[in-house]
Amino acid sequence: MTREEFLKLISSKDTPIETLIDLAKSEDTPSEFLIELAKYRKWKVRYEVACNPKSPIEALEILSDDKVERVWRAVGGNPSTPQEIHIKLSVKFFSVGNRIKKKKT
Repeated sequence: MTREEFLKLISSKDTPIETLIDLAKSEDTPSEFLIELAKYRKWKVRYEVACNPKSPIEALEILSDDKVERVWRAVGGNPSTPQEIHIKLSVKFFSVGNRIKKKKT
């Protein structure tokens, strides 16, 4: 699949989400496609990119800033995530934990 075909596929409203999830999960999906899927509007697709051990650092960096906690937590569990991103996620995780504690008190 060419880059143009891929971009058309992910921009089409007719593409089933399952197709995009399968691409995001696949270790055979090219890095440049995973980077684009890391920006996709549906969190379930971004989550699968975050879990994919073949996701490039650029995709993991994008996903470490995701607004959906489940997505950025998956980045932390990815064996390909570099230490710099783990440090960033640790700070984020700590701040979320503190917000939850403050709400309970």
